Amino acid sequence: MTLTLLLLSASLMAQPYTTTWPYLYSDFEDGVIYMQGGQKVYHKLNVHLLKGRLHYIDDGVVKEARAGDIFYVEIGPRPDKFMVVNGDMMRVEAESPDGFVADHITGDFEALMVGTGAYGMQANTEAVQSYSSLNLQQGVNTNHMLLLQEKSGGREFDLLEEYYIVTGGKVWRAVRSDIEKSLPKDDRAAFRSYLKQNRIKWKDPGSLILLVDFLKDK
Repeated sequence: MTLTLLLLSASLMAQPYTTTWPYLYSDFEDGVIYMQGGQKVYHKLNVHLLKGRLHYIDDGVVKEARAGDIFYVEIGPRPDKFMVVNGDMMRVEAESPDGFVADHITGDFEALMVGTGAYGMQANTEAVQSYSSLNLQQGVNTNHMLLLQEKSGGREFDLLEEYYIVTGGKVWRAVRSDIEKSLPKDDRAAFRSYLKQNRIKWKDPGSLILLVDFLKDK
């Protein structure tokens, strides 16, 4: 099986992620949208971490691309590749002719709802303000430069990442117990044997891609 491992783009640098800038990249990057019909569309692109959608700049205004029209997307000078998986833009971390490993990158927005009130209780006012900020900064039909100016004004949050295996028209969450439960009972012993034989590492996309061979016909 021929494998392609995709390295993290240099354009995705360490940055503070905030409720007023809930985007994967520190600014919109040059990119290409490969459409389902075969066309290529060039835009400044970014991935919205709250909505899981692809946003682009059109005449200085942030717009949202229709997920159903997208085949795949490349963003940045050493491009990160994204595919639409379960309706969300997910970064392709490894791929083979029969499938790929996708990284679902989101923000830890739930942590923003936990305030610093007495005795560890949620500070309701702070929580409401955080949600309000997120709701107001969804980006669509917003002036790009205005978003940039306000990006440091919100609360910071951490990223959350979860791997998925996509093959044979199916999407498998890269969790051993989930996959095993989803398999027919007759395949479970073979699955456990395959994991042991290939020394699958569940946090390593280069290892997870080996599961495509096993899962592609399941």
